Amino acid sequence: MQKSRPSRKLYIFIRRLLVLPLLFLTMFFLVLYLTAPQYFFVEPKPFEGSYINNPYKSLDTNSFRTTLFSAPEVPLGTIIIGDDQMMLESIQNEFQEFDHVEMVMRQKLFRNEIFKSDKLYSYQHGLGFANPSMFCIGARKNLWIDYPFFNNIHYKQGLIEKLLNDCDMVALNPASFTAEEIKYLSGYQLIDLGNNTKNAAALWDSALSNGHLVYGFATEKEFGFGIHNSFNVDYLVVNPDFDSTQALMDAIKQGSSYVVTHQQDLGVQRNHEKLASERPFLVSAFLNADTFYVSTSQTASFFKFISQKGKLLHLDENTSSASCVFGAEDNYMRVEIVFPDGTKFFLNPLTRHFTANTNKQNLASIDVTKTALMRGVYIILIVILLQIIFKWQMSKLKIKNTNEQM
Repeated sequence: MQKSRPSRKLYIFIRRLLVLPLLFLTMFFLVLYLTAPQYFFVEPKPFEGSYINNPYKSLDTNSFRTTLFSAPEVPLGTIIIGDDQMMLESIQNEFQEFDHVEMVMRQKLFRNEIFKSDKLYSYQHGLGFANPSMFCIGARKNLWIDYPFFNNIHYKQGLIEKLLNDCDMVALNPASFTAEEIKYLSGYQLIDLGNNTKNAAALWDSALSNGHLVYGFATEKEFGFGIHNSFNVDYLVVNPDFDSTQALMDAIKQGSSYVVTHQQDLGVQRNHEKLASERPFLVSAFLNADTFYVSTSQTASFFKFISQKGKLLHLDENTSSASCVFGAEDNYMRVEIVFPDGTKFFLNPLTRHFTANTNKQNLASIDVTKTALMRGVYIILIVILLQIIFKWQMSKLKIKNTNEQM
């Protein structure tokens, strides 16, 4: 029995309402994925040379600025319609012991007023259901291109390059990357070592072992909407030349900072002044000939000196100062410092270079042949899809004409 005409019209309307957006989205993502550039990656080269770059050569403890980048994991829609000022004030009130508290929202530029008239715009990039894969610091606008369904090294390299067109620094979320990808990806400057991310330090060593000059970064993800639910407070201690947003950014980019991961019970009343005055800090980190000397304001449980592929070079225990020879066979050397209360410092690495010029290697270049092939596939798929739609419409027209003649 045939449907009545009104119900049939309603059925056709609903079907089109569902099918057309789905068809549009399919076409959009086909274009997005198939037009993405494909890359050719050359083999990386480890750090080498007689010049040793020490990012702490101008260390001044009086200039330290504790900086917390809060990147709460809340739904994209909530962020878009949420009350920015309420969230910022809530987090600033919770973390009053820090000199600067910056918001890094998902797909939303957030203006952070660091020094009176200075502003810093940052955001988390990511449109998929998984955690955002990158953080954009010093952004001028946000990028709304992403590959939410599946991703590989080519798409990730393309995103890094697109993001760097409109932001000063890109930090990778290690949870979204493999060691093999870290080995070849180029252009990013930072890697997030906070939030107890599994294998974050190992991935950092993978980047450094393959000659990528990448420095540590930290975001605080677990705090949100004033709820006391985080036991890990991860932040940066930055050593800018003077108080300005640009100086702070330059210091982070040049490695004149270190990551601190600290366990706190946020479920109890916190004395912000006490927290600020009692936390340990780095006192010195200097190179004398081939020996690196490090000291802290409090006695640490461990000083770990680490080199290529995460190899432990030297361990000092229960001391406030330690040293290690940076051997000619060592490509880089970084230091982890662990205190009795679980606080951990991640110092940025010493690296070898031929000269004082520490230009980063770029392993990625667009593979013209593969890119053309992928775009050729895209054109063929579009032609096939258009043929299917054309035949489908012609078939419908033929059936309609047949019914009218009956």
